[in-house]
Amino acid sequence: MPSTTWVASGEPELKPRRTDQVMTFVKENRESVVAGSVVLLAAILLGSWFYLHYRQINDTAWKQLFIAQQTGFAGAYAEAGKKFDEVVSGFARSGAAGYAVMGKGDLLFRQEKYKEALEEYRKLADGPKAIRPFALYNAGKAREAMGASAEAAADYRDFLAKYSDHMLAPEAHYSLAAVQEKLGDKEGARAAYEKIAILYPDTSWSENAKQKTGQATAQPR
Repeated sequence: MPSTTWVASGEPELKPRRTDQVMTFVKENRESVVAGSVVLLAAILLGSWFYLHYRQINDTAWKQLFIAQQTGFAGAYAEAGKKFDEVVSGFARSGAAGYAVMGKGDLLFRQEKYKEALEEYRKLADGPKAIRPFALYNAGKAREAMGASAEAAADYRDFLAKYSDHMLAPEAHYSLAAVQEKLGDKEGARAAYEKIAILYPDTSWSENAKQKTGQATAQPR
């Protein structure tokens, strides 16, 4: 039975149900409704295809990255470098691309090609968030290995300003203290070592820092 609504005259006015309205609209606009349904279905199918296709590409990218890493660990540096490049160029939109850049940087670092390694690390300034800290710290290590102590110190300070709670933070503090020593900043280096002992007690970093400042406690025999 249709619902009613009362008007000023007191006479009931018939109000069509929502389902009746929908059916009427469909009958009057059959072609538009059919066309819209086809478009919607096509969009769903196309979206599903793109999702599955991207997943397949992404899986392939990670497999290729793994092969490149294993090739590098085996000592075939030239071949590994090419494979890292293939991941970057062939799967630029995948999550593996940034890790391939990092992998190539590490590969170059192991070959003592510090300038080239630094170039790779610097590409990751806007890379995946998970590897930005590692790239920044490694950039400092590459500069340090090149003898650019002041620039390395700047990288370590930048790292500590951005990632003070990162797992690499103790090592970054220690590396900063070490380059300060190289730069002749003895007071700055001492302050950095003392800070390590305070921030990371009961760790090997703290013990090493104490040895640097002559505060190491004698170990029981």
